[in-house]
Amino acid sequence: MSNAKLTPDYLFEVSWEVCNKVGGIHTVISTKAQTVTRKFADRYILIGPDLQHEGANPEFEEDPDMLKAWRQSVYSDGLRIRVGHWKIKGEPTVILVDFTSLIPRKDEILKKLWETYHVDSLSGQWDYIEPVLFGYAAGMVIASYVDNFCNATDKIAAHFHEWMTAAGGLHLRKHAPYVATLFTTHATVMGRCIAGNGLPLYNDLAKFNADELARQFNVVAKHSIEKMAATYHDAFLTVSDITANECKYLLGREPDGITPNGFENDFVWTGEEYDAKRAEARTAMISVAEACLGHKFRKEPLIVGTSGRYEFRNKGIDGLIIVPCEGADEIIRNVALQNIPVVLLDREVPDTELSSVVLNNRRAGVETTQALIRQGFTRIEMISYSMNLSNIREREEGYRFCMTEAGLSDRINIHHLRHDKLGKIDEIVRDAKMRNVEAFVFATNTLAANGLTAIFRNGWRVPQDFAMACFDSNEAFDIYKTAVAYVRQPIEQFGTEALDLLIKNIEQKDQPINSIRIVLTPEIVESGIPGRETEISQLIEE
Repeated sequence: MSNAKLTPDYLFEVSWEVCNKVGGIHTVISTKAQTVTRKFADRYILIGPDLQHEGANPEFEEDPDMLKAWRQSVYSDGLRIRVGHWKIKGEPTVILVDFTSLIPRKDEILKKLWETYHVDSLSGQWDYIEPVLFGYAAGMVIASYVDNFCNATDKIAAHFHEWMTAAGGLHLRKHAPYVATLFTTHATVMGRCIAGNGLPLYNDLAKFNADELARQFNVVAKHSIEKMAATYHDAFLTVSDITANECKYLLGREPDGITPNGFENDFVWTGEEYDAKRAEARTAMISVAEACLGHKFRKEPLIVGTSGRYEFRNKGIDGLIIVPCEGADEIIRNVALQNIPVVLLDREVPDTELSSVVLNNRRAGVETTQALIRQGFTRIEMISYSMNLSNIREREEGYRFCMTEAGLSDRINIHHLRHDKLGKIDEIVRDAKMRNVEAFVFATNTLAANGLTAIFRNGWRVPQDFAMACFDSNEAFDIYKTAVAYVRQPIEQFGTEALDLLIKNIEQKDQPINSIRIVLTPEIVESGIPGRETEISQLIEE
């Protein structure tokens, strides 16, 4: 490819997301359109799929008189198109292509792609065939437009986004080679598949056999056309250094250039309109999160949004403070492989060397149990979660250790509950009363609040019928005016220590990140228990 920098006289841009909001490419194209239109005027033409087939498209305003004669000639070639403007800033010219007329020719088109470029379409299903037909139709439209409106000396470029449009550039290369073709992948097919299947993408790039994995993941056709597009377009582009490395190993070609995504400065709303849009979006996101997690947020949550396949640096994130949840271990390990500064908060992940700020949960488990034993209780059981989280398991270890040291190992009993089955606490409490259980250690304050409600619902009192100890206070303790021993976690210290540690890791920049483990000391509070000290010094050393 020549190093000469030439400004085209005509620029075509093809994407499945022109006037069709699906994902991020819609934003990429629509938010730069004003600038590009300002430079090229009506010589900048966007091409998208006509999925409404002459029906209403809220993003598109058709101009029936625009290029009317040419539209008729295209129709005679077997394609139906609509011409008008995208209803965004800049109002760029748009051609929407109804590619359904090519469906009867799909086998012929796929055969040509094999014969000319060895694109393997045999395993392709409709989610492959449909975009290939659109891309091919877009290439036919561009070739026709150039033949009808451009001079022989005009410099013409056609830009195709993602594998869904790649057939268009391949068509032009054979039938209109005077049109310079550019192909951009925003994220490779195989990269998406590898990451989506939980494999550590970036750390093992050199080890992957992309063609073999394509067969395993049943994406041979999509991978094949993307690979051929990278090979045969005049220029192959991508949007970041990290994706460029992905292309090198998975597509067998390094991109000719990197074109980071950008958008207009006035893309984001301002003033009252911004406040209203933000509030609306926030409400919607919280609603989705609550539906996914199965519980309501008591306070206004902090929302952090990103996308991509672990591409945190590429998305502008310098570091992460993560509170691990159940099932997230592998995801966190994949993040760690990217040398992204990460600090784990409250919980740790096995088989990682990540920095962490945690409570001495084992000691806390000892102290809560010891508080009950000092009050004279010996029949003590624990109610915990079934989820495999480090802080929960360590609290259980503390309970077992304390009971064993007190000579009560034969009375150790831990009830494990799913977070969506807390109603079973009622049954546990009633059964415990029949077995003369005197006290409970609750692994969290949520469990304690549910346990307290169950005790009072059955007509019993705290601590007369059941004594309680748990982790963190709960407003229910004040409502019921009960005497409860609990561990008060140093929440502010958690936050400041984690942030300080993260900043230190970020400042190391590209140096290897040293893992540091900060362990905070629990503070036991015996709320409402007459004659008890508010704070208890170290009871049992590990």
